[in-house]
Amino acid sequence: DRGPVEGPRSLDCQGADENTQWFPLRDVWQALVAGDGLDRIFALERIPAGHHTITAIDLGVRPTDVADPTAIVTIICNPQGRRRILWIDAGKWRGTEIIDKALEHHRRYQSIIWVETNGAQEFLRQQLAERPLWDPRNPGKRYVAPVRSFTTTGQNRIDPRFGIQSLAAEMGTAAWQIPNRGAGKCDATGDNLITVELDYEIREMIGEALSWSPEAHTGDRLQALWIAREGSRTFNTVETGHKPRGT
Repeated sequence: DRGPVEGPRSLDCQGADENTQWFPLRDVWQALVAGDGLDRIFALERIPAGHHTITAIDLGVRPTDVADPTAIVTIICNPQGRRRILWIDAGKWRGTEIIDKALEHHRRYQSIIWVETNGAQEFLRQQLAERPLWDPRNPGKRYVAPVRSFTTTGQNRIDPRFGIQSLAAEMGTAAWQIPNRGAGKCDATGDNLITVELDYEIREMIGEALSWSPEAHTGDRLQALWIAREGSRTFNTVETGHKPRGT
């Protein structure tokens, strides 16, 4: 069973356009319309009741010109399951810089950190989980950030229900809010997308989504967004023992 997201697109061998690409612009646009007028949020004083925040890391551990960047994405999810992008950072950082930036996201949003831990990346998860932090709510006390592991496989990446392409279906039902200015005032076209006011890293993530295919390398920001969604989707099971949404 190919599922409702994959549908006939997996059988279509034509080139990527609005009707055949895995992330149609019309779907992404619904998330832009839902987020029109919203700003990125640099930090939260507190997490609203019933909400949770997830910081996800897609690792690029070699800070060279040819290496992929590391992407760090933080999202917030409300009790109804709508998710909003709070912040995206990306860059070619060394291991200690990645740890510092990830923990900075945690401090700003009181988030649970999800990190891809395929192969040699496991050592970064261990360092994140072991770094002591001062607790701003309990002066003089230290704690370690909550860190969860995420393993990417060829199967879960393209799973029609919960893989990367399932983000498009969620965006198409406005289950996401992407902060911007102007999307609600124009139609979903590539020319209009250029005129929408977007943070640079968010615009890069959208570009990675629009060009995504199962056979190609997944862009780092999009990969981190997917990991964040999976952390959010499984939040009730992992953190509270309740069954996740969508299963």
